[in-house]
Amino acid sequence: MKRLLVALVAAALFGALCWDARDRLAEIYPTLWMCREEPQKYAGKLVWVNPCKVMAAQEGSFQILYDRDWVRVHSSLQPDVGSQVKVTGRFLPDGSILASTWAEDNAFRIKRRGVIAVSMLVLVTFAFVLRRRFTWRDGAIHPK
Repeated sequence: MKRLLVALVAAALFGALCWDARDRLAEIYPTLWMCREEPQKYAGKLVWVNPCKVMAAQEGSFQILYDRDWVRVHSSLQPDVGSQVKVTGRFLPDGSILASTWAEDNAFRIKRRGVIAVSMLVLVTFAFVLRRRFTWRDGAIHPK
Protein backbone atom coordinates (compact mmCIF):
# COMPACT_ATOMS: atom_id res chain seq x y z
CA MET A 1 0.00 0.00 0.00
CA LYS A 2 2.88 2.33 0.85
CA ARG A 3 4.47 1.73 -2.57
CA LEU A 4 1.20 2.51 -4.32
CA LEU A 5 0.85 5.76 -2.37
CA VAL A 6 4.44 6.77 -3.20
CA ALA A 7 3.85 5.95 -6.87
CA LEU A 8 0.65 8.04 -6.94
CA VAL A 9 2.38 11.01 -5.29
CA ALA A 10 5.30 10.75 -7.74
CA ALA A 11 2.89 10.58 -10.69
CA ALA A 12 0.98 13.62 -9.37
CA LEU A 13 4.20 15.63 -8.96
CA PHE A 14 5.35 14.67 -12.44
CA GLY A 15 1.95 15.67 -13.85
CA ALA A 16 2.12 19.05 -12.09
CA LEU A 17 5.63 19.64 -13.43
CA CYS A 18 4.50 18.79 -16.98
CA TRP A 19 1.46 21.08 -16.66
CA ASP A 20 3.65 23.98 -15.55
CA ALA A 21 6.22 23.36 -18.29
CA ARG A 22 3.46 23.24 -20.93
CA ASP A 23 2.28 26.73 -19.98
CA ARG A 24 5.73 28.27 -19.66
CA LEU A 25 7.21 26.76 -22.81
CA ALA A 26 4.21 27.79 -24.90
CA GLU A 27 4.91 31.44 -24.08
CA ILE A 28 8.68 31.17 -24.55
CA TYR A 29 8.50 29.21 -27.82
CA PRO A 30 5.12 29.97 -29.43
CA THR A 31 3.94 27.97 -32.39
CA LEU A 32 3.18 29.68 -35.65
CA TRP A 33 -0.58 29.30 -35.24
CA MET A 34 -0.36 30.97 -31.78
CA CYS A 35 1.51 33.87 -33.36
CA ARG A 36 -1.07 34.17 -36.12
CA GLU A 37 -3.91 34.26 -33.55
CA GLU A 38 -2.35 37.21 -31.68
CA PRO A 39 0.14 38.85 -34.08
CA GLN A 40 0.81 41.98 -32.00
CA LYS A 41 1.57 39.98 -28.84
CA TYR A 42 4.05 37.65 -30.54
CA ALA A 43 5.65 40.08 -33.01
CA GLY A 44 9.41 39.57 -33.01
CA LYS A 45 9.27 36.15 -31.31
CA LEU A 46 11.38 33.32 -32.65
CA VAL A 47 9.35 30.63 -34.43
CA TRP A 48 10.22 27.24 -35.88
CA VAL A 49 8.19 25.72 -38.67
CA ASN A 50 8.39 22.01 -39.45
CA PRO A 51 8.95 21.15 -43.10
CA CYS A 52 6.16 22.56 -45.25
CA LYS A 53 5.68 22.55 -48.99
CA VAL A 54 6.88 25.62 -50.88
CA MET A 55 3.95 26.84 -52.99
CA ALA A 56 5.40 29.96 -54.65
CA ALA A 57 8.66 31.89 -54.80
CA GLN A 58 9.10 35.59 -55.61
CA GLU A 59 12.03 37.96 -55.39
CA GLY A 60 12.85 38.39 -51.70
CA SER A 61 10.30 35.90 -50.34
CA PHE A 62 8.54 32.58 -50.79
CA GLN A 63 5.26 31.11 -49.58
CA ILE A 64 4.79 27.84 -47.72
CA LEU A 65 1.64 25.82 -47.08
CA TYR A 66 1.29 25.58 -43.30
CA ASP A 67 -1.80 23.81 -41.97
CA ARG A 68 -3.90 24.56 -45.10
CA ASP A 69 -2.89 28.24 -45.01
CA TRP A 70 -0.24 30.09 -46.99
CA VAL A 71 2.52 31.82 -45.02
CA ARG A 72 4.97 34.29 -46.54
CA VAL A 73 8.63 33.80 -45.57
CA HIS A 74 10.98 36.72 -46.25
CA SER A 75 14.39 35.51 -47.38
CA SER A 76 17.00 36.64 -49.87
CA LEU A 77 17.33 33.06 -51.15
CA GLN A 78 14.44 31.06 -52.59
CA PRO A 79 14.02 27.29 -52.46
CA ASP A 80 12.62 25.26 -55.33
CA VAL A 81 8.83 25.33 -55.64
CA GLY A 82 7.38 22.01 -54.46
CA SER A 83 10.20 21.18 -52.04
CA GLN A 84 9.76 20.71 -48.29
CA VAL A 85 11.35 23.52 -46.26
CA LYS A 86 11.80 23.94 -42.50
CA VAL A 87 12.11 27.55 -41.39
CA THR A 88 13.48 29.36 -38.35
CA GLY A 89 12.93 33.07 -38.01
CA ARG A 90 11.17 36.01 -36.38
CA PHE A 91 7.42 36.40 -36.58
CA LEU A 92 6.26 39.72 -38.07
CA PRO A 93 3.02 41.53 -37.15
CA ASP A 94 1.61 41.05 -40.67
CA GLY A 95 1.63 37.24 -40.17
CA SER A 96 4.77 36.53 -42.17
CA ILE A 97 8.18 35.26 -41.05
CA LEU A 98 11.55 36.96 -41.43
CA ALA A 99 13.71 33.88 -41.95
CA SER A 100 17.04 33.64 -40.19
CA THR A 101 17.59 30.12 -41.57
CA TRP A 102 15.75 27.64 -43.72
CA ALA A 103 16.67 24.22 -45.03
CA GLU A 104 15.19 21.86 -47.58
CA ASP A 105 14.25 18.53 -46.03
CA ASN A 106 12.33 16.49 -48.59
CA ALA A 107 12.74 13.24 -46.59
CA PHE A 108 11.18 14.64 -43.38
CA ARG A 109 7.97 12.61 -43.55
CA ILE A 110 9.85 9.36 -44.24
CA LYS A 111 12.27 10.03 -41.38
CA ARG A 112 9.39 10.79 -39.01
CA ARG A 113 7.58 7.59 -39.93
CA GLY A 114 10.84 5.67 -39.44
CA VAL A 115 11.29 7.11 -35.95
CA ILE A 116 7.71 6.18 -35.06
CA ALA A 117 8.21 2.64 -36.38
CA VAL A 118 11.44 2.16 -34.41
CA SER A 119 9.80 3.56 -31.26
CA MET A 120 6.90 1.14 -31.63
CA LEU A 121 9.31 -1.76 -32.15
CA VAL A 122 11.19 -0.84 -28.95
CA LEU A 123 7.90 -0.55 -27.04
CA VAL A 124 6.63 -3.94 -28.26
CA THR A 125 9.98 -5.58 -27.45
CA PHE A 126 9.96 -4.06 -23.96
CA ALA A 127 6.38 -5.24 -23.35
CA PHE A 128 7.25 -8.73 -24.62
CA VAL A 129 10.27 -8.97 -22.29
CA LEU A 130 8.25 -7.74 -19.32
CA ARG A 131 5.46 -10.19 -20.09
CA ARG A 132 7.93 -13.10 -20.18
CA ARG A 133 9.70 -12.15 -16.93
CA PHE A 134 6.73 -11.09 -14.80
CA THR A 135 3.18 -12.24 -14.14
CA TRP A 136 0.08 -10.68 -12.61
CA ARG A 137 -1.16 -12.55 -9.51
CA ASP A 138 -3.24 -11.52 -6.53
CA GLY A 139 -3.53 -7.91 -7.73
CA ALA A 140 0.23 -7.37 -8.04
CA ILE A 141 3.12 -8.00 -10.40
CA HIS A 142 5.39 -10.91 -9.44
CA PRO A 143 8.56 -12.30 -11.07
CA LYS A 144 8.13 -15.70 -12.75
